[in-house]
Amino acid sequence: MCEEVYMVLGTLVSVVVFVLIVVVIWKIVKSIVKALFFAGLVLLVFVLVLGGVVLADAREFQSTFAKEDVLFLLEDQGSVVAGVVFHNAKGEAVATTAEKNVGFSEDLQAEDWDGLVGDYYKVVVMNRVVLDDVPTEEIEKSAGDIITKEDALAVIDSDEAFVVFSKVLYPEQEMNAIILEQFEHTYGSEEELKGTMFHYFVVGLFSTGSAERLVINLKSGDVTVYPESAMFRFIRKVPFSLVQKALQSMRAKGEQAITSAVVGVKEKLRG
Repeated sequence: MCEEVYMVLGTLVSVVVFVLIVVVIWKIVKSIVKALFFAGLVLLVFVLVLGGVVLADAREFQSTFAKEDVLFLLEDQGSVVAGVVFHNAKGEAVATTAEKNVGFSEDLQAEDWDGLVGDYYKVVVMNRVVLDDVPTEEIEKSAGDIITKEDALAVIDSDEAFVVFSKVLYPEQEMNAIILEQFEHTYGSEEELKGTMFHYFVVGLFSTGSAERLVINLKSGDVTVYPESAMFRFIRKVPFSLVQKALQSMRAKGEQAITSAVVGVKEKLRG
């Protein structure tokens, strides 16, 4: 009899323990699922808010960039080598002077971003290595086939920009007072001539189809934008594989749109 009672009790205890284990596991699983649900919900809300902020910043940048003054600086080993201001509302580009470049260098070295930005809408600082990757044809296109990429780089890298430029334009002549006067009248100074050469690279870098190169440079830190708004922080931190997929999708849609437009034109011509 006792053995039967013990067996029953043992069975009951086993069942109770089993039920308790199931209940505990269920509560734990339920808590985890609940926690994951809320964590996922919080993450989803965060992503939606972040996406909204980034998109809003992108729209603001797109609409404002074309109306404001943007400063581009070429930096090499902590010093500003050349600069150009794009007065986008006027459609003008003006090279910076030697005095301005010294001030910009001091702001960069002191990390005085407010002083650097000043009244400009954006300041884009490009490392010298970026210029090497800008396609040759883009430079020659923006320069009107007057100067090659190699010649422009030679002028930018030289301590005697006027002399180098003179050899490019007048290979059969030595540098003289007449040529010097012509250069000073046209460009102002050697630093401003370098700014003009740099301008060709900026135009080439931001040309159609160069989005991928620009993103690579932003992510590597070779191109930095001040002030760094949400859109640029997002580009810098998001995995490049995702950026590539987005760019591929954008290119595919663009090609599809162009193809559709061409087909439409052909059909109209046939009609």
